[in-house]
Amino acid sequence: MKILHLRRHSIKDGLNGTIGLKGIRLASRLGYESSEPFAKIFHGPSIRTSQTALAFTYGLSCRPRVPTINFVPKSMPIIFGLGDDTFFSEIGTDKFKKAVKGGLSKFAAIRKVHGQEKAMGWAKRGHLALMTMFDAMEDNEKGVGFFHSPTIELTAWVCKATESGIAKWSRLGDMEGLVFALDTQRREIRIVGRIDVETKVHK
Repeated sequence: MKILHLRRHSIKDGLNGTIGLKGIRLASRLGYESSEPFAKIFHGPSIRTSQTALAFTYGLSCRPRVPTINFVPKSMPIIFGLGDDTFFSEIGTDKFKKAVKGGLSKFAAIRKVHGQEKAMGWAKRGHLALMTMFDAMEDNEKGVGFFHSPTIELTAWVCKATESGIAKWSRLGDMEGLVFALDTQRREIRIVGRIDVETKVHK
């Protein structure tokens, strides 16, 4: 079994949608407070996700010296398929923005505005990215990756999450996310929890 936490990036309080002081403090604090023995840390190609990964790792590095949970990675691979400039320019049409302003989650708006087939194509990119990360991990390891909403929800959808599950998981806030588990024998992925900033992980 392998476990992978996919978390949304931190607060965009910097210039041009970057992570500013508030976002850095949040990601660092959650890294410091984490009790998970993360063996691998991943992030997407955008500056927001790399800033979040670095701040979270800094928080991990400041923890008391407990070998099983104090981890600073030798590298943080960039993973494509869970959100980049091309993806956001494709989905960010006026109709999409109107649907989100009208109250739909970004995940629901993608499916309504762009259609199920196109949404599933984006979801499959996320699934491929997810498998790339799992393949970089050893059996029984835990990893964490920093990406975007709604690409995390799209990935859950293609992993056969139920409609009721997606409804519960489709409004991820800053640093929130989902926990995925890979059965290494069957090569099957399931969603085993949600990451909440206040309560950490709950099932």
